[in-house]
Order: sequence, then structure tokens, then C-alpha cells
Amino acid sequence: MVKQSFVAMDGKLAGLIAVADPVKPTTAEVMERLHEQKLHLVMLTGDSRATAEAVARKLGIDEVYAGVLPEKKAKS
Repeated sequence: MVKQSFVAMDGKLAGLIAVADPVKPTTAEVMERLHEQKLHLVMLTGDSRATAEAVARKLGIDEVYAGVLPEKKAKS
């Protein structure tokens, strides 16, 4: 996953900072094993929909809820 932040100086765009949060190498194998057990995999994340869906496609996650605030995660 890559998160981006824009940097402004004096009200003008001065740059872009991108931070990558890579998926662990073992995660895909674990997701595959969970699917073999006929489990429906759901991702609940505060990340943007585009980022969450890209990760879900890569890992075979069945359902995505993106942009979820921490207090709503606890209630889900």
C-alpha cells in the first residue's frame, strides 16, 4: 500500500510524500489457506477505497470496507 501526502508552502504545492506499507511475503499464502477453508475474507480499513481494493485484489480478499474510522472499526 502506498499513502500519499501533499506538502504546501506559502499556499502552493511544494511536493509529494509517498509512504509504502508493503504486504508481508507470507500474507498471500495465509489468505489462500483461509479460502481453502471456505472462509469469506473481509478487509476493514481506514485506507482509501482505491488502496484497499488494490490490496484486496492482490490477496484475494472477498469484501472491502474502506475509509472506516477507528471508532467504527471497534463496533463492526
